[in-house]
Amino acid sequence: MEMTAANGGGERIKQSHVIVFPFPRHGHMSPMLQFSKRLISKGLLLTFLITSSASQSLTINIPPSPSFHFKIISDLPESDDVATLDAYLRSFRAAVTKSLSNFIDEVLTSSSNEEVPPTLIVYDSVMPWVQSVAAERGLDSAPFFTESAAVNHLLHLVYGGSLSIPPPDNVVVSLPSEIVLQPEDLPSFPDDPEVVLDFMTSQFSHLENVKWIFINTFDRLESKVCDAS
Repeated sequence: MEMTAANGGGERIKQSHVIVFPFPRHGHMSPMLQFSKRLISKGLLLTFLITSSASQSLTINIPPSPSFHFKIISDLPESDDVATLDAYLRSFRAAVTKSLSNFIDEVLTSSSNEEVPPTLIVYDSVMPWVQSVAAERGLDSAPFFTESAAVNHLLHLVYGGSLSIPPPDNVVVSLPSEIVLQPEDLPSFPDDPEVVLDFMTSQFSHLENVKWIFINTFDRLESKVCDAS
C-alpha cells in the first residue's frame, strides 16, 4: 500500500520514508533533529533513530505528527572492556551495526499495510559504516556532516594526507575563503589524538558510494569553502 498526502492544491502525492540516525551526542543530535523538522515540513515520513544511551537525555520538541516516528535501538556493549576510547568506539560500532541491521530488517519485512518502508537513511557522517548496513538491505544512504564546512575542509585535508595535526612549526593553512589559519587555530585532540583523528577523518570514507551529502552550514557564510569541496 502506498501512503499519500495532499499538497497545497489538494493533489494526492506519494510520500517517501526517511530514517535519520545521529551519533549519540547532543552536538550531533540537535542539528540532525532540526534537519528532520525540515524534511517533515516537505511532506516526508520520517523515523528519527537514536541509541539507548542517548534516549534519556534527548528532548524531542516536535508536535505530535503521523509523519514523525521516534525509535530507539541498543548501543549497549557486549563486552565490559570499554575502558579506553578506542575500545568504546569498537564496541559501539559492533553493537549498533547489529541493532540497526535488525531494526531495518524488521521495518522492511513488516506486514502492516499502513507502513511505508524506508528508502533512504541519513546517517551521521562519523558513522560511515552505516552506509554498508543500508546498502546490504537495498537502501540509499546519505551522510550528514554536523561540523561546519570549514572544519570539514580541514579534516578532509588530513584524510587526504595534505595536512597533519598537529602541523609542523611555522605551517599556515589557507582556506578557500581566503582565511589563513595558524597552527594554534587548527583542531587539537589532547586525549587519544590518534584515535580521535582517525574517528573524525573516517567520515570521508565511502563517499563514493552515496548519492547525496548534507552539511550543517550556511552557504552564504561558507560559499567558497562549499564550492571548493
